[in-house]
Amino acid sequence: MWSDEKINLVWHGDKPIDIANTEKTVISDILSSLWGLKNPSDLIFHTVFLSADMDGEHVIVWGEPDDDLHFHCQWYETGETMEINN
Repeated sequence: MWSDEKINLVWHGDKPIDIANTEKTVISDILSSLWGLKNPSDLIFHTVFLSADMDGEHVIVWGEPDDDLHFHCQWYETGETMEINN
């Protein structure tokens, strides 16, 4: 259903320091975890943890209504801030 060529990410807020590797990790996670999802707009939210624990670096991924082309992402350096900025 999904391939890495079809996954488009839109970043909100601060971008990750190593955006290229972070995008690879997020896309890989979408491919393995959300394979049954038909459209990005169907996604309420998904968390991709980039560190060994849940208190470290992570990305929140969500879909926007009427946007079937993009997954929206926000990067967090720590687990302390969990608010999504649209």
